[in-house]
Amino acid sequence: MAALVPVALDESLMADPALAQRWSGWQVRRPASEGDPRPLLAALQAGTPNLCLSTAFETGIGRRLLAHLAALQAQGPTPTAPGLAPGWRPQGDLFAADPERVWGSVG
Repeated sequence: MAALVPVALDESLMADPALAQRWSGWQVRRPASEGDPRPLLAALQAGTPNLCLSTAFETGIGRRLLAHLAALQAQGPTPTAPGLAPGWRPQGDLFAADPERVWGSVG
């Protein structure tokens, strides 16, 4: 299925943090939920690809940290918008914004 539809890990990373080291696909990371931000900061500074940052319930300080990390991610090898990554999706009718095209592609 991952060959047809890109899969990103998100909550699974919280249950098994070691997945972050083994998973080569996209990772949705929520800095406010991860605790120590230094491993994520180091990954972004090293140019680790396929990291997408998302929000949780940040404090003011947490929001500033997220903005800082998002700026680093935007300069990396796979820049994407933090949060919902508007405008990013695979090609094809299954991923179209038009519901009729999506329903027409299934089946």
